[in-house]
Amino acid sequence: MELIRDTRSALRIVVLAVVAGVTTVLVLQYEEPEKSDSRSGELDIAFFIKQAEVTGTAPDGRIIYRVKADYAQQNPDSDAITMETVALSYDPAADTPWDLFSDTGRIPSDGKLVILEGNVLALSKEPETSAISIRTSRLYVTPGEKTARTDRKVVIERDGQRVNGIGMEADLNSSNVKLLSNVNGKYLPAARP
Repeated sequence: MELIRDTRSALRIVVLAVVAGVTTVLVLQYEEPEKSDSRSGELDIAFFIKQAEVTGTAPDGRIIYRVKADYAQQNPDSDAITMETVALSYDPAADTPWDLFSDTGRIPSDGKLVILEGNVLALSKEPETSAISIRTSRLYVTPGEKTARTDRKVVIERDGQRVNGIGMEADLNSSNVKLLSNVNGKYLPAARP
């Protein structure tokens, strides 16, 4: 009789093990995949770079300008590059006396334009004259042509003098700046020795 009980117990254990195994296989087959974190798996960017630098060159290979950013990324659906904490500097050999800075920036897919946005600051760096600063909220820079333009409010300062306007076109090579509308300013007479 005890042999029958031992056989029944062993049979029950085998049946339970088979049921557990089948259940495990079925659960694993029909289990939904885990939701992935947005930073893992497939990302919605083609690439991202910390401490990025883009160099623009002349047809002969000379460096004309550099665009540096703390962070840059490219989305897979376009070749445009978006950047954070941006600095555009012309090479000293390019004879373009300007450095430009902004919170963010974009380089569209054709690569010919740099759009600077958020606290845009352009500073002249001509050694023989006093510095000029230009502030605006958005600036379209064509680095290869050494031009900049905006349709936004602009503030230009030099030697304590201040001029405001709406819209601007600038030839960065010659430092000619043209305000387009609503121009007004404050000029203080130069102090006499």
